[in-house]
Amino acid sequence: MKSSSCFAAKRVSLNYPFVSQTQLSTVNLETMASFRFCAECNNMLYPREDKDNARLLYSCRNCPYTELAENPKVYRHELITNIGETAGVVQDIGNDPTLPRSDKQCPYCSNNECVFFQSQQKRKDTSMVLFYVCLECKRTFRA
Repeated sequence: MKSSSCFAAKRVSLNYPFVSQTQLSTVNLETMASFRFCAECNNMLYPREDKDNARLLYSCRNCPYTELAENPKVYRHELITNIGETAGVVQDIGNDPTLPRSDKQCPYCSNNECVFFQSQQKRKDTSMVLFYVCLECKRTFRA
């Protein structure tokens, strides 16, 4: 491994069409996946494990150039998305005329006016859960 040019490789960030321009300022581009290129021959670097030192390296397949990976994560495959059950609930949800109304009593303020909706998770292992939003205190509770 060359110590003088350890982090001298060129980096080109991937183009992420699902990230809007307004979100781009909040995205940490250093933690996102990127292509790395060899400082010697400009070919793409590939991840390789250094088993002796238990660390991740990027190596060129065309020349002996190797560099230490800044981030030990190469790829993350999330099998179950962690979308909140009440995703999209806003403070003025009680003003939505399309939501059904109920006279269920709020456990927080004892008010008897609320709107309800079904859980937003669309997985097979999720049961049908109803969420109620109190029109008085705006808190969300389950049935």
